[in-house]
Amino acid sequence: RLTASTTSARSASPSRESMSVEALPSEAAFWILAGMFLILFFASAAASPLYGVYQAQFHFSAATLTAVFAVYVLVLLVTLLVFGSLSDHLGRIPVIITALVFSVAACVVFLIAPDTGALYGARALQGVATGLASGPIGAALIDLQPQGTQRAPLVTSSFSTLGLALGSLITSALVQYAPAPTHLIWWALLVVCAGCAVLVGATLVDTSADDDPVPEGCCAIMCTPLSGVTPTDAELTGRWGESVSRFSRFKSARISAAP
Repeated sequence: RLTASTTSARSASPSRESMSVEALPSEAAFWILAGMFLILFFASAAASPLYGVYQAQFHFSAATLTAVFAVYVLVLLVTLLVFGSLSDHLGRIPVIITALVFSVAACVVFLIAPDTGALYGARALQGVATGLASGPIGAALIDLQPQGTQRAPLVTSSFSTLGLALGSLITSALVQYAPAPTHLIWWALLVVCAGCAVLVGATLVDTSADDDPVPEGCCAIMCTPLSGVTPTDAELTGRWGESVSRFSRFKSARISAAP
């Protein structure tokens, strides 16, 4: 069971009101993590509409363009395979925060990018961020979903697709209509990802690896099965790896075919 609860003072006798208060943090924690999931995929897609701008600035070939995309996919897959079980040992919240820090670092590199090499570095950082966060967030959403529902799989599937679509769509609009498109989107994502890291650190407590008391006012994320067996983060990461591999082959084919 992955639940979220508060340790604020409650009435000694159970009531409908106290039950609703306990349910609220679990619902809030679910959607906070779901929003972060969407943001990470939004960030990973935001670079694609900017490749034409970067290509005009840095004068690289179509082959280099494909390689820049391939670096993201390669690093993402390696991160999924090598570090997929990291949160099973260190806890989910530290790994999610680390992923958000990598995403912030990627935004910084994009902002100061002086040449093509910086694009490789920024995309690699994005690959690490998405790879680190996918398993822990997916497992957390499964544990936080209401019992007897399949909300988590639906949300992870739809939010990843929605994040990719919104990232491409909004960045394309900025390229077309906004000033300094190669800076505006990365400043916005830097602020959002940094804010998410602070939000996670300030409001969520990972107790999956210990039984320490939960600080007052915080949401506790605890692991216990909902229906028999809850998939480990490593198992969920493996499933994400298969999905990403299929998506990357499709995307690489489209980029290679582009004029």
